[in-house]
Amino acid sequence: MENETIIEFFLTKEFIENYVEEYSKRKKMRVEVEQKQSLYMNRNDFQYIVSYAIENGLEETEIVRMTHLGLNYYSAIIILEYAKKFNKDIDQIITFTLNIDKEENASLLWLIKLGYKDYISNLMEKNKYLIHYIIQDKKQILCKNYVSIDEEDIYSFLSEQLLRRFVLLTVPIEYFFASFKAFISSCIEKYLLRVIQQSMNRQSNSIDDFNRSYIVFASEENVENSFIETENTNLIMDALDTLNDREREFINLRYGFGGYSNNLTQIKAIWDSKGIFVSMEELEQMESNILEKLRQNPKILEIRQIS
Repeated sequence: MENETIIEFFLTKEFIENYVEEYSKRKKMRVEVEQKQSLYMNRNDFQYIVSYAIENGLEETEIVRMTHLGLNYYSAIIILEYAKKFNKDIDQIITFTLNIDKEENASLLWLIKLGYKDYISNLMEKNKYLIHYIIQDKKQILCKNYVSIDEEDIYSFLSEQLLRRFVLLTVPIEYFFASFKAFISSCIEKYLLRVIQQSMNRQSNSIDDFNRSYIVFASEENVENSFIETENTNLIMDALDTLNDREREFINLRYGFGGYSNNLTQIKAIWDSKGIFVSMEELEQMESNILEKLRQNPKILEIRQIS
């Protein structure tokens, strides 16, 4: 059975109604990321900047004024959006930006938000001991010494995520650093979990282990689709992780996550050969119970909505 068909089977109207708001938030965030990336890529295109400003209710004359003061189009847009959101005086923000103390964490984060990417390395260097402490703390909690961790690779990952996601930060400047610490902590945890998963995938070749590598969604042709589809894989695995070992093996065999789907008679034969003796009635009841359990899992809705 196709994964989409399985997902359809798991879903109910109730779950779609209950969780569509969360999906809408995620979708909106992705759109905002794409808009900011596009804005940055076209930061020297005045017509593009003006079009963006008009679409978002920003003053074109203020953009021109800020460029005369030495700021670029992109930074002008970010300043105007910040002032609008937090009801701040534009001139005060401009003055703060032009006279910024580049040794302060909040100031460095503000410059990064304004599109000055070169300051990421300054920020990372300034906070290297904090980052190292968080890495060690997360390692102790998540994986101890079971997997090898390259801290330089983590720093690269943090820089990449900072560049991509921190532009969406929607808190006042005075809270930037607190948000930054929470942000890098979350990113480090995500990185470590990915490394652990990859390590487990390399070590496990058995179909009974229900290895996450069996479901491959990623598309090399489309980066955004690949990102979304990778999320699908993780969400499916998260949902199925709520099952016990026997239930996961049953779903794996029944719906072909390992490559081949089987009917209940075939599953009975497979389990008989392994010394696992169950009746057809017990298999039918097991399938019914598993599907009901999955219907109660909100992760299944996330898969459907992202798809």
